[in-house]
Amino acid sequence: MITEDQKTELVFELSADLRELGKHVVVRLSKGDIDVPLFPAIATEVMRLANSPESDAASLADLIQSDPNLAGHVMRVANSALYTPKASMVSLQQAIARLGMNLICEISLGVALNAKLFNAPGYENRLSDISQHGFCSALWSKEIARASQENVESAFLCGLLHGIGRAAFLQMFSDMAVMNGIKLDANKVRELEDV
Repeated sequence: MITEDQKTELVFELSADLRELGKHVVVRLSKGDIDVPLFPAIATEVMRLANSPESDAASLADLIQSDPNLAGHVMRVANSALYTPKASMVSLQQAIARLGMNLICEISLGVALNAKLFNAPGYENRLSDISQHGFCSALWSKEIARASQENVESAFLCGLLHGIGRAAFLQMFSDMAVMNGIKLDANKVRELEDV
C-alpha cells in the first residue's frame, strides 16, 4: 500500500501544471478505480487449446478462424520469409502445423493485447509503442528463461504484460479526459504516465 507521504512525493514529481490532475489520478489508483479490461476470450481459449495434450491443429484452426484479425496475423507470420521461405501456407491448419502450438499461443497473446485490450482514442501511437516494447520484452524474457532452463511460456507472458499498467493508465486517462474536457499534449500525458 502506498502511504500518504509517498502519494505526495509522487505528485510533487510532476510539473506544477499537472499536480492537481496527478492528485486525481493518485486518488483513483488508491481507490482501485482503474479498470483493466478482461483478457479476450479467444486468446484464453487459444492458450487452453495450445496447452492441452488432446488438442490438434484442426481444432486450433477452427477456433482461430472465428477471429479474422487473429487468423490474419497467424497467416502473415506463417507466410513470412522466416517461416516459409519457399512456399506459401494456404490454410490455417498448415500454418499451425508449421509454426507450432507455442508460437500460435504467443501470436494470439500479442494480438489480444495489441488490438482488443485497450482503447484510448488519441493515444494509439503510445499504446502501439507500449505494445511493441512489451512484445520485445517478451521475446527477450523467453530467451533468458530458455538459457536459465525456466518456464519459457510464463516468462513470455510476464514480458508481454510487464507494461500493462501504462496501457491501463492511458485507458483511464483517455476516459477521464473525455468526461472532463481535458486536453494535454503527448509530453504532458507521458509525464503523468511515468509518475
